[in-house]
Amino acid sequence: MNHVYGPYIDSEDKLENAVRAFQVSRLVLTAVELGVFPAVGENGADAGTVTERLGTDARATAMLLNALVAIGLLAKDGAFFRCTPLSAEMLCRVAPCFVLPMLEHMGHLWESWSHLTEIVRGGSLPVRIEEPACREDQVESFIGAMHHFGLRQQGPFVQAIDWTGVRHVLDLGGGSGVYAISFCRAAPCLTATVFDRASVVRLARRYIEEAGLTARIRVLAGDMLADDIGSGYDLVWLSNVIHSMAREDVAVLFRKVAGALNPGGRFVVRDFVLEDDRTRPAPGAVFALNMLVNTPAGRCYTRSELAELLKAAGLVDPCLQTVEADTATRLMIAHKS
Repeated sequence: MNHVYGPYIDSEDKLENAVRAFQVSRLVLTAVELGVFPAVGENGADAGTVTERLGTDARATAMLLNALVAIGLLAKDGAFFRCTPLSAEMLCRVAPCFVLPMLEHMGHLWESWSHLTEIVRGGSLPVRIEEPACREDQVESFIGAMHHFGLRQQGPFVQAIDWTGVRHVLDLGGGSGVYAISFCRAAPCLTATVFDRASVVRLARRYIEEAGLTARIRVLAGDMLADDIGSGYDLVWLSNVIHSMAREDVAVLFRKVAGALNPGGRFVVRDFVLEDDRTRPAPGAVFALNMLVNTPAGRCYTRSELAELLKAAGLVDPCLQTVEADTATRLMIAHKS
């Protein structure tokens, strides 16, 4: 899945459309935060009923419902509102779909991105915004969102890895365990370990149990910089983690990974890897700002920076690999000699 941040802005019309895009985004996020779609329900409702169910203002709620009709997420027949097939499937809490937690996570990011101007002026906020992934009240929606993304993206990455000789994988900072699950399904002889913080591992166990893979996937809880991550791994997979870390922490982590790998083992880093001019790929350059507003020292690293860090950790032959299905993030692969 490619990350889309809108068209390349090369005309007045595109500039205006890009600047106005926040209005539709805020409309959808507000509807999700209020629970509008479950309030409309499977059978539909008029504005008064939705207002009563939500405990909101009648005039404002009616305007919100009409705007949702205008953008295609609700349908209207007289005074009666109904969910469309898309919103009924994706945005009602009764639906078993991970789009909803993804949108909830985007709502959390809205808060931090709102401080971008202040952060660029001063370098940081007087009171640092806490990264959504670290806020205990948001962990479940964040991990649910990442699981949703992983389900959509995992196929090409599984295929991109040579599984020859790989018996034990470490999914480091593995979140829900979606990649460990995918790897084990692709390679029947594989076992995996998912390492993450205790609050995340609690959720990972649930996803692993639902996948029926508790016998092949174990979980370890801890701080990847401070705690033992285990050893004896043929492959370590690190997906979308280092962009939240300072360079010195990345160096520490890479050295730990090198020590945890078996001889000949591989380290696969998936992230928003930038070209050395830091403007390409475009999604990575934009995502770097997401780290600016959400972390104290996060950033997107360039291919040269990652190659240098991997070599300094004692790993050899670092190379960049693009997976065609996802041109936003790329793989940096290195080996232990």
